[in-house]
This record gives sequence, structure tokens and C-alpha cells, in this order.
Amino acid sequence: MINSKIMAGEAKVYTEMELLNRMKSGEDLTSLDVDLITMAFHSSISGSAAMLLVPVAGRGTFTRAKKIWLNGVPGHPGPAPNERLGVVDTLIFADEVCDDTSEIPCGARLLVDILNNREIRVKCLSAEGDMYHNSFASETLQFARMFTYNTFIPTSRVNAGDDGPSMNAHLRTIRRGNKVLLNKVPGIVIGRGSYGSSAREALSLSAEMFGMTPLLIHDQSMSNSSPIAYSVALAIPVLDDSVLASVSTYLSKMKPEKDTRYFTESDEKLAEYLKELILKKEFHVTDSDVEVLYDSSEATMVRTP
Repeated sequence: MINSKIMAGEAKVYTEMELLNRMKSGEDLTSLDVDLITMAFHSSISGSAAMLLVPVAGRGTFTRAKKIWLNGVPGHPGPAPNERLGVVDTLIFADEVCDDTSEIPCGARLLVDILNNREIRVKCLSAEGDMYHNSFASETLQFARMFTYNTFIPTSRVNAGDDGPSMNAHLRTIRRGNKVLLNKVPGIVIGRGSYGSSAREALSLSAEMFGMTPLLIHDQSMSNSSPIAYSVALAIPVLDDSVLASVSTYLSKMKPEKDTRYFTESDEKLAEYLKELILKKEFHVTDSDVEVLYDSSEATMVRTP
């Protein structure tokens, strides 16, 4: 289906801005004219985490990690017995708070340091009661993956009113297993976000941190608390006319951003970047042979025989 069109170089791809401009010019498009629509946005780092394999000491130095800190930020050591290898599975939450006066949680600041490949100081308390110290830069790690569990699809762009759920019906084409860009690195949709609902869609995402664009220091117009944001880009598969109608309704009710822009400049560039990857056959809707069969009443993904 759509992946096959991408590989054949036949996919018709538009960014949201391009589609909006065509609508304004009075063009009457159908699903035969559009295969994919790329959208990009930024989401507050609140509701995200990173799993790292942190080097602490040499092999056989200690049996288990009891506590661990990265740049003074408390981490959560995993239960796997990797500690005998001198490394510790460590989970860091962006919302982790330390004893300081900063408005930005120390966990979020740590993620910024990691993605900027800055030196990270490690302090680890072993089950034996010994304290170990080390340091690392993210590019030297064996494993580093970012998870988001509350990525809200932005509704601030539109004045949805009572039409919010129906206007966002096209977002139901984004399913578990769909590919995304998370900080410009290929990632995957894990499922619905922890606070997602029909009125306000949210996603859970995951991607390797290697090669990610550093997190952005966003302005305070973000609807969530933290001014630090990560970028997301995804491709909406236009599987029938009902999907295109939903996108068209969404775009027609859009409110301009500052200086009459409908999208921020960085979001426009990211949507264009994803479009380029698709046209160069470097990005697929999914990474498997699961075919997307869309039923406008169910919006389900199934495996074809």
C-alpha cells in the first residue's frame, strides 16, 4: 500500500502548510491526490524519560547498584544483574526534581546535557555499601533510548470547540508501530499517551538518543509547564476521503501563530524534512509488512493474509 508507493517513488506527499495553501487557493483534492501528510510539532519535555546503560566501574567490582545519581539527579537503577559487568541500567525521568530553586526540573536539565553530549558525572552506591564515581558522554554509551509517555497532539493551533474529537479523527490513523521522527531521529509509536483521550489525543513514543537533535529551549507559550521541548514529526496516511476531510476540517479551523504564521518556522522545516526523507525512500509509515487497512468507523490496523 503506502509503503509500496514510497518504495516505487510514487507517493504523493504534502506538508500541512502545503495542503493548507492548496485549500486556500480553492483546489478540490481527494484521497487520490494525497497519500501522506507530514505534520510536526513540539511537546513539553514533561512526561518523558531516558533509559541509559551507565558505565560505573570495572567488571566484577560490585554486585548490584542500590542508588545512582547522574549530575546529582537521582536515577532509578534497573533490576537486571548487569552490575557485575560494571554497568547499570538507569532510568531518568524529565520531571525528576532536586533540591534547587530552578523552575526547570533537574531531570529535564540532565536530558539536555545528555543530548548535547556533555560530560555526565556518575555517583553510584552499591548494595555492599561502597560509593563509586565515574563520568561519560552520551556518544560513548552502549545503549541510550528516549521514551515519551504523554506526547499531546497540539490543539492550541485550532479553536476546536465542540468539534474537537471529530475534527481530530485523522489522528486515529496513527497506530502502534507507526514510525515517527523524535528529535529528528527515527522512532516508533508505542501506543496512546498516559493522559490521552478522544478529546485530546496523546501518544507514547520511543527512539534511540544517538544522533538526536538537542532539546529545544522553547518559549513560555507552551501549554505545559516546562519551557524545554522535544520535536515530533509524523506522517498521516490518507487512506480514504474521510481522512482527508478530517485533515481539511482541522486545517480550516486553524488559528495563525504569532506574526500570522500558522506554524512555527521550526515546525515547518521539520515537516519539510520528513517529506524529503519520504521522497528519498528513507522513511516508511511502518517498518513491517503490516498493511494499514482503514475503516473510518473503526480506524483499525490489521495484518493482511
